[in-house]
Amino acid sequence: MFFNERSEKWKVAVVSAHPDDETLGAGGTLARHVAFGDEVHSCIVTAGYTPDWTETEIKNARLQAEKAMKTLGVASVRFLGFPTVKLNAVPGKELCDKLREFIVDIEPDIIYAPFHGDLNNDHHIVARATATAARPGSQKRITMLYFETLSSTEWGRMFLNTSFVPNIYVDIGMTIEKKLEAASCYSLEMREYPHPRSIEGIRLLAQLRGMEVGLELAEAFMLAVHLS
Repeated sequence: MFFNERSEKWKVAVVSAHPDDETLGAGGTLARHVAFGDEVHSCIVTAGYTPDWTETEIKNARLQAEKAMKTLGVASVRFLGFPTVKLNAVPGKELCDKLREFIVDIEPDIIYAPFHGDLNNDHHIVARATATAARPGSQKRITMLYFETLSSTEWGRMFLNTSFVPNIYVDIGMTIEKKLEAASCYSLEMREYPHPRSIEGIRLLAQLRGMEVGLELAEAFMLAVHLS
């Protein structure tokens, strides 16, 4: 769908609740956009805060995100700095306005966002806020896709009975190593296998999604809206 031969270059936006979500959910696809000459921009909504995190941890988390984005070839990253795990206390209009500002500045053709049925409540809030911010208006064309985030999307299915039902698959055979390299930048977030948020877990999910559509490795998405 997105990587057929085409002359035009696209602007791509990825919105994530936390540093690492974008890589876990769409890292291979983002790297493939870059390989095809598309311009990719990232928006990370939340950050840690004291005293729950030390100043060093907060600084390192940002540095890791910047390194991961550089690995994927992302053109820019915007940190909104809202409090992680406390988005439910943030006024909805304030969050939507900041996301709308990002979207207006980038003018993306495609937006990737977390799945609204994830167990992590920040993902749910960001998904809805992104959809609200990207609603039909000044954009000539909007394609919005929800990505799945290991250790949140599948746990949403288990505990909340939500269903991530992908209808878009992207072949990431050519970019899986970039995705794994970017994921490795997030040493504060990655875990040892069999935790799903592990290098092995990332590869296994890519194999599963690929197998579903006759590919070796793939990322899967839910099409939220396509307007043209």
